[in-house]
Amino acid sequence: MVEALDLFLKIGLDKRTAENTIANNKVTSNLIAVINKANVTDECERSTGNLLYTVATKFPTNALVHRPKLLEYIVSSKVRSLWRVEVFVEDIRCTVDEMFEEKKSAILKQCYRTNDEF
Repeated sequence: MVEALDLFLKIGLDKRTAENTIANNKVTSNLIAVINKANVTDECERSTGNLLYTVATKFPTNALVHRPKLLEYIVSSKVRSLWRVEVFVEDIRCTVDEMFEEKKSAILKQCYRTNDEF
C-alpha cells in the first residue's frame, strides 16, 4: 500500500485523500488503473490529479468507452476543470477546415446562385 500512497501523492492528491483512497480497495484499483491508462509517469499538477481521481471515482460505468479520450484531454490540459473544456484556436481552425473540405463541392456548386434560384 505504500506504493499506492506514493503514487497518489505523486499525482497531487493531498495526503488525507490519498490515505482515504487506500482504505477502499475498489477506489484504489480504479485510481491506479486510471493513472496507468493516462500514462502518468511523472508528478503532475494537483488539478490534474484531482481530475484523475474524479474520473476514477465518479465516471459512469456505461461510459467507460469514452474514458481514454477524456484521460487524454486531462493529461494534455485540454480539460482543466470539471466544468470547462479549453478549446484552442488551432483546434477550431482544423475543425472548420475539415468541415469546409467535406462541403466544398456543394459550396462551389452554389456559390454564384442567388436565393431566387433555390
